Amino acid sequence: MAGVRGTGWLAGIIGGGFLVVAGPLSGLIFTLLGLGHAFSSTGSPHVAPSDKARVLAEGISESMNGTAVGIVVGLVGLVVLVVSIIGFVRANRGANQATPPE
Repeated sequence: MAGVRGTGWLAGIIGGGFLVVAGPLSGLIFTLLGLGHAFSSTGSPHVAPSDKARVLAEGISESMNGTAVGIVVGLVGLVVLVVSIIGFVRANRGANQATPPE
């Protein structure tokens, strides 16, 4: 990439973009798996009827933790992405302008 400065910012752009996509997707997967496990565990014959509400609440709580982690990772990725884009643009400001002849 001739004429492009600040190529170190490109790694931040790629990494931030990855985190922006991967964070919410992993949160969604952990949420769905956690809720599936929570509801399947309440149908188990090994769980006493008096404990079903507690087991369900614990399972939902665990799945919401997965959701929260996915949101936090996505937000961190968004911050990294924005900072990297701003740094890249500032590093390349005026880089593509023709230099005046001497």
